[in-house]
Amino acid sequence: MSGSSFAMKVLEVNDVSSTAEMFTRGLRLLGHHAELYQPTIGTYRRRLVFRALIPPIRTVEALKMRRDFVREGFDRLHIHYETFGYMGIVARLPYYLHCHGGMVTHRHKPVSWRLIRLSLTSARRVFYATPNLCQLIIPIRRDAVFVPNPVDTDFFSPGSGGQNNGRIRILCISKMDTTKGWDFLETVVARLLEHHKRPEVIAFGFGTEHERVIRKRVSYLKHLGVTFVPRLNRVEMRQMLRSVDIVLGQLATGAMGMSELEALACGRVVCCRFDYDQFYPEKPPILKAHSYEEAIRMVEGVMDSPKQLDELGARGREWVVAHHALEVSASKLVEEMSA
Repeated sequence: MSGSSFAMKVLEVNDVSSTAEMFTRGLRLLGHHAELYQPTIGTYRRRLVFRALIPPIRTVEALKMRRDFVREGFDRLHIHYETFGYMGIVARLPYYLHCHGGMVTHRHKPVSWRLIRLSLTSARRVFYATPNLCQLIIPIRRDAVFVPNPVDTDFFSPGSGGQNNGRIRILCISKMDTTKGWDFLETVVARLLEHHKRPEVIAFGFGTEHERVIRKRVSYLKHLGVTFVPRLNRVEMRQMLRSVDIVLGQLATGAMGMSELEALACGRVVCCRFDYDQFYPEKPPILKAHSYEEAIRMVEGVMDSPKQLDELGARGREWVVAHHALEVSASKLVEEMSA
C-alpha cells in the first residue's frame, strides 16, 4: 500500500476550501477508508449573538464527532483549520491538526489566538497547508510539517477558452480579503487596463475587507471597466478559469492558495507573490511578483506572446499535477500520520 503498510481509517473534519473532501478522495484512491464530518460553518461573520453560540455548538458537534469516530472504528482524526482543534480537545481524541491560515487571520485576536495555541500544543501532529504559515507555527510546534493542499487535477484541467477575438482575459482570482494585497492589486489592474491591447479584466467584489472599503474599490474599478462576478460554484469556477488567459493572484501572503493552484491545473498562467521555492523539489513555473511594478511588467510581457502563454500554462499544469494531485498530497499525509 502506498505510503503505509496497512489501511488507515481516517475521519476528515471541516471542509476548508474543499481540502477535506479532496483528502478523503485521495486517501480512498490509495486504498484507505476515509469519511468527511462537516461541522456547522458560516457563523464567524454573523452578529455577536450568533458568535456567542459557537462554543456550545462546537461542543455538541465535537461530542457527536466522538460518537461517530468510536462507533465506526476510525483510527485517525484529521481536523482542518486551527480553531477547530477545539473539537478534538472536547472529544478527548488524539487528533492531527491541519493549519490553513487561521494563524494569520486570528493572530491579533487574544481569545482565538489562545485557542489556536492550545489546539496546536494539544494535537498529536501539526501540518500546514501553505509554506507561509511555517514561521508562525514552528515556534509553537517545532515538529510541524508541510502537507500541501490536494488539487483535483482531473476536474480542474485545461479546456477551450481564452484569447477571445484576440483580446486577453485576466481574472483577479483573490477575494477582497485583508490578506490578499488588494491595495497593490488595484494599482496593477488600473495599469494593465492602460496597456495598448486593453485586456478584459474580471474580479470578485466581496471579501473580508471592510464593506466600505470594498464598495469604494468596486466602484473605482467598475469605472475603469472591470467586470465583477458573484461567487461561483465549483463547476462555474472551472468554466471561468478555462475562459481566461491569465490569473492574477495574491500579492501579499507569499504563498499560493487553492485558487492559484486550481488555475495552474487548468493550464492558466498565474501571476502572484511566491516566496517559498525551497518547499518544492522544483520551482513553480509562475510569474513571481514581489511588488506591483513586477506584476505589471510580467503580465504585460506575456500579454503580447500567445506562444509564451501556452507554454507557461502547460508547464504550470505539469507542476501542479506532480506536487498537488490528490494521490500526491494524500501520500504525504499518510506518511506523516504513520510516523
